Amino acid sequence: MTVATYPLEEAAKHFGNSPEWLAQQLRSGRFSGYKVGRKWRMSDADIADALEKCRRDARPSTIASVGPLLSATATTQRRFAS
Repeated sequence: MTVATYPLEEAAKHFGNSPEWLAQQLRSGRFSGYKVGRKWRMSDADIADALEKCRRDARPSTIASVGPLLSATATTQRRFAS
């Protein structure tokens, strides 16, 4: 059984980004894929994993309350306090 693989141009359509952006993500190790010669390829599983990583990264993080504004002027501190 052979696994279907896709070139970057086709895989990038799933992300709504350019093939160059996807190649950068692959080179950095954020997404998995493999090279055949000089061309990157991604399987269905690679694309699904990468989409899951994008989904997890897109969740808003909770912002902790801002601590004392040590380097702020008195006026700026009053603005943040109100």
